Amino acid sequence: MGQITLKKLEFYSSLIIPNIPIITYPGAIDCLRNLSEFGCSSNIDSEIFYQMSQICHNLESLNLTFEKVISNGLTDLISVQKNLTYLYVLFENYDSWRVPPPLKSLNDTLIKLRMDGSIYIPLSFISKLSNLREIFLSSRIETFVELEYITLPNLKSLKFGYEVLPNETLFKFMENCGKNLWELDLNNTNDNSLNLAIAKFCPNLKSLHTLIKDDEAETLRLILDSCEQLESIYL
Repeated sequence: MGQITLKKLEFYSSLIIPNIPIITYPGAIDCLRNLSEFGCSSNIDSEIFYQMSQICHNLESLNLTFEKVISNGLTDLISVQKNLTYLYVLFENYDSWRVPPPLKSLNDTLIKLRMDGSIYIPLSFISKLSNLREIFLSSRIETFVELEYITLPNLKSLKFGYEVLPNETLFKFMENCGKNLWELDLNNTNDNSLNLAIAKFCPNLKSLHTLIKDDEAETLRLILDSCEQLESIYL
């Protein structure tokens, strides 16, 4: 029988998993060496993360569910990843306003980031991820406060999972990053000042999802005049 090579593995706390000495299993190193997709919760035993950090260096996709407990070994596993391009983060029971330590250890290889959660999600860690091209944020409004201090020169797609509350912070982010955006989804946000900011700061949009009231035809005209590359618009 040939050597088994895993490409995808999921480890979640809903599964009652003891401290398994993964590395000591016959063939485990070769089996896990080329793992490219991994999903886990933050509270599984640290030793599992430590063991995986010794052999799994080629993850491309990572799905993290943050619980109240965050095992120390998760930081080690993330810090050794040099090819990670996609990260999905779900804040399940995380109750801190601080950036989880594992996210601070991310290398600047991420291209796509999605963050979900019904709580405040800290965003300051993404400021160093200069290669990000796509971001999807689904979180409480307080999350967006930190956007004012973030500049992402390669960002092409920005989507929101909830209605956005327009404010100076969001306008500042659009001023910093809007000129490179190709896709913007504001999830049924209805605010004329935000639409005017789109016309001013996002000239290269190809796809736009926003709301414009019947009496705001002039705003629509400004968007169409300013965003000459628009291929699709959802109003």
